[in-house]
Amino acid sequence: MWQKLILVNILVAIGAVIADDVISSKFEAFRASARNRFVVANSTYRLPNDSYPLRYDLHLTTDIDQGMFNFTGEVKIHIEILTSTSEIVLNYKLLDVTAINLLNPINSQLERPFLSFSNLSTHEFLVIDLGSVKNQGDEILLQIMYKGE
Repeated sequence: MWQKLILVNILVAIGAVIADDVISSKFEAFRASARNRFVVANSTYRLPNDSYPLRYDLHLTTDIDQGMFNFTGEVKIHIEILTSTSEIVLNYKLLDVTAINLLNPINSQLERPFLSFSNLSTHEFLVIDLGSVKNQGDEILLQIMYKGE
């Protein structure tokens, strides 16, 4: 009887070691992917961590009082760059983006009009090409015009 108990304990110990190795390797793989640049093919539907929004200035125009539910809007997003990047990725859903401009964060003057962007509807991402690499510590100001229903 005690031999069966020892055998069970050994099997449980082996199982725990194997499980620990599997968990450790999966955790290391997760950490490695978090360190790598954002790749849509491997995306876990999480935004990259290369920028941080500091403030949003939002303006909406509607005619809801006339029973019309469509709207136009503009958002200015003040963003701090955490790691060098040439693109900003935002969550996006059910909006028609009409234009994106890069403004000077100090005086809001136009720096680069009509930035190119792409909609990744499977991930609900809006990927904005900044046109040049922004470095860690830079602050940028994006102006996004949109409409929706």
